[in-house]
Amino acid sequence: MAASMPQTSLTITGTHCASCQALIEEVAREVPGVTACTVDFHTGRTVVEHAPTLDWSEFRRAVEALGQYRVELPPPASGTGSPRAPAV
Repeated sequence: MAASMPQTSLTITGTHCASCQALIEEVAREVPGVTACTVDFHTGRTVVEHAPTLDWSEFRRAVEALGQYRVELPPPASGTGSPRAPAV
């Protein structure tokens, strides 16, 4: 059985329709280390399934390069520099 990938919950602001949702999910999955991304466009709540080594600055750049969206990462886990991965 393969080990499950970490999941991190975060908020992406600026989403307002299903097209926003689809666009962000598509771009996010192209970031190396992201295996899945699910966006709720009503709330901006986003769950990213990813490799432990995901470069969050690259994820943020990819999504924010679309123009109207802002990625709000959770605070880093103590001493890691990576966002905390809350249970989802």
